[in-house]
Amino acid sequence: MNRSKLLWMMTFVGLFLVAGCASKVEFPAPEPLCSSGLNLDEAMEAGEDVLGRLRFSISKYDSAAALIRTGPYEGAHFFEFWRMDDAGNYDRAYSNIHSIRRFVELNFEEQNGQLCIHCRVDMQRLSLPEEEVSGSAKAFTIFSESEETRQSLQINPEQAEEMAWIDMEPDNRLAAKILKKIEKKIANPKK
Repeated sequence: MNRSKLLWMMTFVGLFLVAGCASKVEFPAPEPLCSSGLNLDEAMEAGEDVLGRLRFSISKYDSAAALIRTGPYEGAHFFEFWRMDDAGNYDRAYSNIHSIRRFVELNFEEQNGQLCIHCRVDMQRLSLPEEEVSGSAKAFTIFSESEETRQSLQINPEQAEEMAWIDMEPDNRLAAKILKKIEKKIANPKK
């Protein structure tokens, strides 16, 4: 086999894997973060600070229920390099292909004389029903009637009725990342 054919074949295989044919690695739910020298107020403040730095908006902060819950936060895209809500390259690529959003919930509970922090990150993906194409000349306008300089999304009323956020599996990688950031914040509260 000559060198150019080998190069083309390697390029094709690489693109084939990058295009999504490689399997996603599943991550187990993270272990809770437990500490004996920590009170509830300090832990909740650390959790609120970390979620704020990740740009999640807090929708519920309840000391009595020992709970922090965020509102939905849209997934980062490739050009938003300052955002840190994707835990890895797979998650960043997925956010670029689909419209996704995440919700974070931190639960604080006393276990065996220690305060433990549990983190759960729920993900949802936007499902837009396709518009029926009436001819080949209109195929490019399935979702959009855009101009060269401005892109826009036009949804007809039937599509809007069927549009929905679909629940996905929890984002365990991001949950583990949040718990690590909380652990660092508790260890060094001035940062």
